[in-house]
Amino acid sequence: MDPSSLDHAHAEVRRRLESVGAQQWDLPTPCDGWSVRDLVEHMAVGATMTRQLLAGEIWTRDAVVEEVSSAPDLKVEWEWRTSEERAGFAATGALGRTIAHPVMGEIPCSQFLGMRVGDALLHSWDLARAISADDQLDPELVAEVWAGMSPMAGFIGKSGFFGSGASGAVGQDASLQTRLLDLSGRRP
Repeated sequence: MDPSSLDHAHAEVRRRLESVGAQQWDLPTPCDGWSVRDLVEHMAVGATMTRQLLAGEIWTRDAVVEEVSSAPDLKVEWEWRTSEERAGFAATGALGRTIAHPVMGEIPCSQFLGMRVGDALLHSWDLARAISADDQLDPELVAEVWAGMSPMAGFIGKSGFFGSGASGAVGQDASLQTRLLDLSGRRP
């Protein structure tokens, strides 16, 4: 996976985010307890966390959450914060380093990139579902994220990040998107 995958995953989010109307910010998403606003704020905060970690800075969660939640235009806020995230991964030598992730500990930046691509891609589906938009994801990205997540199937449900993980009800004959969504605790 390379930084262009993050560009594509962000394009998936942007495609849905551009159509969020003023009355849709409070709609529920498939993410338990999150509105559209909560989901987009989460993605913007995550992008800044990523930029700070890639730059070797201390993650300033509370300050970033406050900045994002008080932004006058959340679409603009998401756009500039994710552009900084993409620039961080595209920087010379970034993928050859490790970062000190606040939950995962020391991990290779290449692994962190895969996590961030998966986060953006899956949340683009969440956003699409919330606003009743097209929820078909880019098949190449789905395959990339599946390749990174499927080896962790036994851990995913225990991690606390993906609900209960795979339901056990989706067969190998289901589309890869359906299998990925199910693996990530979503029930399409």
